[in-house]
Amino acid sequence: MLLRRSLRAGLLLPCVAVLGLTACAVGEPLETTDVTDTGATLRGNVYSNLEGDTEYWWRYGETSAYGAETAHGTVEISDEEPHPVSEPVTGLTAGTTYHFQFCVKDAQESPPRICSSDGTFTTDPEPDGSHIAFVSDRGDGNDDIWAIDSNGNHATNLTESEDFEATPVWSPDRTKIAYVATGGVHVMDADGTNDTTLPDTGDAFDPDWSPDGEQIAFSRCFENCAIWVMDADGSNQVALTTHQFDDIDSSPSWSPDGTQIAFHSDRDSIPGFGIDNIYVMDADGSDETNLTDTNDSADGEGSPAWSPDGTKIAFSAFRVDNWEIYVMDADGSDQTNLTIDPGFDVEPTWSPDGSRIAFQSIRDGGDTGEIYAMESDGSGQANLTDHLADDSSPDWSSLP
Repeated sequence: MLLRRSLRAGLLLPCVAVLGLTACAVGEPLETTDVTDTGATLRGNVYSNLEGDTEYWWRYGETSAYGAETAHGTVEISDEEPHPVSEPVTGLTAGTTYHFQFCVKDAQESPPRICSSDGTFTTDPEPDGSHIAFVSDRGDGNDDIWAIDSNGNHATNLTESEDFEATPVWSPDRTKIAYVATGGVHVMDADGTNDTTLPDTGDAFDPDWSPDGEQIAFSRCFENCAIWVMDADGSNQVALTTHQFDDIDSSPSWSPDGTQIAFHSDRDSIPGFGIDNIYVMDADGSDETNLTDTNDSADGEGSPAWSPDGTKIAFSAFRVDNWEIYVMDADGSDQTNLTIDPGFDVEPTWSPDGSRIAFQSIRDGGDTGEIYAMESDGSGQANLTDHLADDSSPDWSSLP
């Protein structure tokens, strides 16, 4: 083999003598990726001062004694560039911190390995059985309905259609998903089968199920946009809101007890100045009340979502030149910014136990969205989808 001295100061050392023999390979551990509750992908860069084959593997376990080892791989070295390698590991325990070392060995080296210092990663907690439906243009570039588990893993395309699809929402018993696509409001089984278009919904959008699963509230635009309600099969369609020409009521959200519906409205706008607020009304359309009472055209609110216990409403708000996720008491008091991030954060949805909120965020560069989740107090904000595609409109299912 041809021996050469590395130009990469600080990472590669000249070949060194170990027990009288020459060792020339170096492994650079990289961040562990694809971490789930039961697996992860270990990654590293291989360098060597010898041209030819370099062997690599990882040691891993729940302590720094490791105890497990990946299969050994081989990479051919012919230059001084990093050679990225990876290896998936499975059968891990949820919510557990694992230790690992990245080991390398040139074909002519002895002793048999040079290993990196100890590194760690922690597997995701065991998913609670709930899922998040969302819209994504990953895969074929079309907007399809996808689903992930509560940790953000196991992404599944439910529609795989060339049509435009939007705003998925789970039925209360999590057996069905309603969404908007060509022809109006569609309802399908939770696995994407048995897709049905509800009659006379071609101009409908923003569906939301009643807590008993018997009705679907939605927005409809004729001369203006109003909140309507229909039976779950599309029959008995009734308008709940009526007001002036060009006004928009949208994004209905049913309270957990089925007695009220929160929604977005711009009815307080004046010519040339759009003003958006969160309203609430009784389920029959009576007793409409402005909860946010914004009167500044530079501000605005939308996408209300009731907490599972009915005491709070999360919503999107544009204030101080940015969209953020806010939460307020159900009477509109105690409005609090949860996200406080320079990127746009919109479309909140609560986990079934009310401890977390998922939302769309555009904070990772470019103009594509990701699905994030955080604790209900705004802490622990984390990217669930972490994909180059545009992900939006999350809706969190109930528990099995």
